Amino acid sequence: MKGIHGRRNWLWWKSQIIQKYNNGTWIWQKTMSFENDKYTVDKYPYEVYLRQSKRCKSNGPQINIQMRNHKLLTQMPGELEHEVDFQYEVKARVAEVTKKKNPCHNCGSTDHYANSCPKAKKKVYAIDQVPEEESPTEDSESDSMGDAIREKSDEYPEPRVEVLVEYQQETQLEIQEIQLEAGIPQDT
Repeated sequence: MKGIHGRRNWLWWKSQIIQKYNNGTWIWQKTMSFENDKYTVDKYPYEVYLRQSKRCKSNGPQINIQMRNHKLLTQMPGELEHEVDFQYEVKARVAEVTKKKNPCHNCGSTDHYANSCPKAKKKVYAIDQVPEEESPTEDSESDSMGDAIREKSDEYPEPRVEVLVEYQQETQLEIQEIQLEAGIPQDT
């Protein structure tokens, strides 16, 4: 077409496009091709959907995607149309039920996020500092490692280095006592 008409300006080309594609004959041809092209089992569904979707867009570019999908569903056989409609409604209902807002990581409230939390932030990097009200008393000694871990299950677990060292020393002494009783030579 460019060889026939030569170099023309954009306004001329725009008017030619409007003359060719914005008339009743072209719109009627696209509408008839949309209505006559039905889905059959021997065709791939995605090919039919893409082809029909393009035809639907060309017939009415102002149509939203829900209306376009509805028009495409009416082209399907009755049983398939019913199944797709039903599945679409179920997925929409499930999406409404499962929609939730993520909570704040500091306080657990769903009103805000962690970067704008009004509560004081927890300092995870303070390893050796134990608050005074939570410091262990001398008469309550933990005899297993599990007690030391379960003490602060509701907050971030702080490493209890003293308890772990004492537990390892007690275990080492128990092993040495067993070796003495059994008459096994000890490593020094």
